[in-house]
Amino acid sequence: MSEYKKFIKGLEVRFLGGKDGIGGNLILLQYRRSKIILDMGIQFSKLRSFYTWPLRTPSGIDELVRLGIAPRIDELYATWKKDGTLDLEHQRETDICGVFISHYHLDHCYLLPQINRRIPVYMGETAKIFFEYYVKIKRREKRGIWRPEKLDENIKTFRTGDKMTCGEFNVFPVHVDHSLPGAYGFIVECPEAVIAYTGDYRLHGPKEELTEDFIDVCREFNPDLFITEGTNFFDVTSLTEEQVSDELMRMIRRVKGAILASFGLKDVDRFKSYFKVSEETNKGILMSYKQLFLLKELKDKDANLRHSIPDLKSDLITAYYKSLTKG
Repeated sequence: MSEYKKFIKGLEVRFLGGKDGIGGNLILLQYRRSKIILDMGIQFSKLRSFYTWPLRTPSGIDELVRLGIAPRIDELYATWKKDGTLDLEHQRETDICGVFISHYHLDHCYLLPQINRRIPVYMGETAKIFFEYYVKIKRREKRGIWRPEKLDENIKTFRTGDKMTCGEFNVFPVHVDHSLPGAYGFIVECPEAVIAYTGDYRLHGPKEELTEDFIDVCREFNPDLFITEGTNFFDVTSLTEEQVSDELMRMIRRVKGAILASFGLKDVDRFKSYFKVSEETNKGILMSYKQLFLLKELKDKDANLRHSIPDLKSDLITAYYKSLTKG
């Protein structure tokens, strides 16, 4: 797995994932003996070269490292017994004092369940809701990469305005707008340098002011290095969510029968657009129970989403469930 290094005075920055591709962010910062990790993602284009879900999935982190899909950093990963259970007594000694997750898209946190249980994990409060949701719906799945045993005990949550001290580093999370709630960028300080890391963000969403806040904070800190995602960096015109909603309205009004729609499970803004159209056209929404359950978890547990997510008991909403067993 290729990597790219950059030095800023005494600070070493190692790009172990996310460079020259979409997603897969994993950035190691080291100052003296202190190390922190920004995101633990995986590049899905590489993953799909070897695996096809659900027929062929990774057996574990060692396999991904051998294939060059995950970086070889032994101290970052958990130790497992031969039977696949967590070997809590023999987790590796490590100088990594924290892993910081910008948001809960898998190209930024896919490897998280494989983290060394000696390492604290920092994520936003909404990201923690996503994590707990996956623990619940995947409770029968304890194989391969998804092995969350004892991970929740290491998770520490943050919100904008918090300051986290981790070894030689001070980390300041600042919200950004993205296609799921609870996305953050980070300002990282050490004695000799300041880094700004955007995570994933957008300026065409309904909460563009969140991203503007991050830009303002960057100006205040005047970082020595600015690390940004660049998926849509050139020649891309993005519709605002309001424009998407208007286009949906025009399309759906012309259709008499059922309409098949597909969008990200965690894209709350897109669901709200569909619900708005559903109300105005009196067309019902049929969704998977997993999506309905996730929306309920967010509505119940996130104060910022409690009033913005529509009434999930509406007669317009129906959920379907496919049994995992025959009969």
